[in-house]
Amino acid sequence: MQPELGPDVDVIVIGAGVSGIAAASTLVAAGKSVMILEARKRIGGRVWTDVSKGYPMDLGASWLHTFWFNPMTQKAKELNVELVPTVYANVILYDHDGDPISRKLTRSMFSQMNHIHAHIRNVSYPPGTTLQEVINKCRPDYPPGDIRHRVWN
Repeated sequence: MQPELGPDVDVIVIGAGVSGIAAASTLVAAGKSVMILEARKRIGGRVWTDVSKGYPMDLGASWLHTFWFNPMTQKAKELNVELVPTVYANVILYDHDGDPISRKLTRSMFSQMNHIHAHIRNVSYPPGTTLQEVINKCRPDYPPGDIRHRVWN
């Protein structure tokens, strides 16, 4: 089935996931008429909460990483979506062999992650910079064989 494209459609956006909807919103705000084409029978892309069993279960994206500069944070606030902070005290990290890392080292890892996040907020890196390159700059004391290095990879 092909949609009828009239002269009022300026832009066709492919995909009704977060990026497609954001692109369409930006285009509409700029005065363009937009048609969104989505292959699935639902919108949202990876953001999908299934309620078919009588309770909500997130089957896709459900966590706003780096919320302080994630553009979805503002959108969530505009839509009155409840934002619940992650309780890192309950997080279990695993090393590259799949073995759990001790609570002491986990606390150290989150402390180091906070250090790296603070560094990222205060230092500009060119597009394409990898997390490993950032870690090498702000934590040169991490030797490649160190367990903390392996956890980051």
